Amino acid sequence: MSYGGAELGRPQRPTIVTVIGIVAIIFGAMGLLALPINILQMQGRWPGAEFTRPVFQNPPLATWMKASLVVSPVSCILWIVSGIGLLQLRSWARKLAIGLLIFGLVAQVATTVFIVPGVYSSVNWGMFLGGTQQVAMMKTIMVASMAMGTVIGTGIIVTLLILLTRPRVRYAFEPASERTGGQRGTSG
Repeated sequence: MSYGGAELGRPQRPTIVTVIGIVAIIFGAMGLLALPINILQMQGRWPGAEFTRPVFQNPPLATWMKASLVVSPVSCILWIVSGIGLLQLRSWARKLAIGLLIFGLVAQVATTVFIVPGVYSSVNWGMFLGGTQQVAMMKTIMVASMAMGTVIGTGIIVTLLILLTRPRVRYAFEPASERTGGQRGTSG
């Protein structure tokens, strides 16, 4: 039995599609499992609430967080659906994954440009013990970690977009009627 669909005249599923499909399912499920924690955190009933409470009292940030309580689970479900479809070489699943990645890239940029500065200014820096030097160090660490997260997150999204648009991957998702003999694109 070939999982790539070769017996049905389809090319074998590229390994990278298998990896992306499985990771999409796992991370989609993890996102859904984290939803109760996000809700408790917004309600101030999670450890560290005294640190994040000011963030949720900032009106634009509170609106963003409430919207994310709707958008995130929908996105997680769509990632699970896309992952299952990718494993079955469904062309709609590849398109859905690309759409979710583009949405993720836009959200990453929006978060960095609009939300991160709001979070930074809303944090109760006075709660840190140890004086001005420790607060300055915490601010530096926060900015550095947010910048690193943005760079890494954007890099992952761009890499996945490149991988899902490579010739061999595109070919694997084409219907047999659109393929013109032989397997095109040997990389990917």
